[in-house]
Amino acid sequence: MPKGKVLKGQTREFVLRLREYFEKESRNGGPLTPVAQVRDRVAAALGISSPTVAKITKEGFGSSGMEQNKLSTSKKKHHSCKVTVIVSFDTDAIRRHIYDYYQRKDIPTLKNIVQSLRNSGLFRG
Repeated sequence: MPKGKVLKGQTREFVLRLREYFEKESRNGGPLTPVAQVRDRVAAALGISSPTVAKITKEGFGSSGMEQNKLSTSKKKHHSCKVTVIVSFDTDAIRRHIYDYYQRKDIPTLKNIVQSLRNSGLFRG
């Protein structure tokens, strides 16, 4: 492992689990599970299930077990938001509607504004 590489939280947890497992083996005077059962030993040492170890092993070494693949986690895809372009005329008209509420000494609630904009044909949502 290269020097100076920072280990993140989950990796640090796995290091601690491995250390505890090997200390238990040291106190036991030998392996806790038979050496031939590699998958079960790895699962016990890391504190994860045996099928998870099998899945990661298959992903890392392929179905034949010979080729070396790069492991990667699934990435979250960024979904772009729909941007609606509003013409400056419409913005000014909406602003004037809101100002009219203040001139009439009404409270410009969202419900009232949407209703008056629909009536005037500025909003079709």
